[in-house]
Amino acid sequence: MAQVNSGEILLKEPIASVLDIESHLFSTRTADLYRGIDLSDGSSVSFWLTRGNLSSDQKHDFISRLSKIESLHLPNCPLRGFGVDSEGQGFALFPRIDASAIVPSGNVALDSREAERRFVPCLQTLEKIHSAGIV
Repeated sequence: MAQVNSGEILLKEPIASVLDIESHLFSTRTADLYRGIDLSDGSSVSFWLTRGNLSSDQKHDFISRLSKIESLHLPNCPLRGFGVDSEGQGFALFPRIDASAIVPSGNVALDSREAERRFVPCLQTLEKIHSAGIV
């Protein structure tokens, strides 16, 4: 993948040629979250893909919003890169998301203090994003 400005990635090919989808993790009204492989370096990643191709105005808004998120330097949500591919599909690349770091496997209940310790950084991240006017 070719880097442009800081985290913005310029792709002259469809995103499917550089990211291999392993599994679907989550959906929103406008995008889907996947787990997969970054074929440029073989690393395991999570990535958002917009649903459908973006218009010219939507591309500008998408890049602007992700540039703003990147500028926040969120430690628990590092952005590896973002952009719009040759077909107009927006994407955002993150290190592999692993919920086991937050939620224990099996039927094990977390102590309330431990649950709070794990959840507070998520709330702090949302607060920073909201204060920046992104959400």
